[in-house]
Amino acid sequence: MYEFEPHLTPGLTGLRNVVLMPHVGSGTKWTREAMAVIAAKNVAGILRGLPVWGGDSMVPFLSDDSPTAAPSIINARELDLKVLR
Repeated sequence: MYEFEPHLTPGLTGLRNVVLMPHVGSGTKWTREAMAVIAAKNVAGILRGLPVWGGDSMVPFLSDDSPTAAPSIINARELDLKVLR
């Protein structure tokens, strides 16, 4: 992640001792599996008519005893979906 993403800090590309890479921090097996689980729980939650999770952390959804909600619908309010507080 760059400081002013998506823009690079001026001067970085001219340095010979700098290697710039795209986002690779989420490129772990655990993270990619978690992303798939959360995406599937989003679909299932919306199809079941569940409210959208209002918490900041997705970690509760990675256990067998996850909240009864759709984990992460970013535009839930614009879609008039009920959001848990």
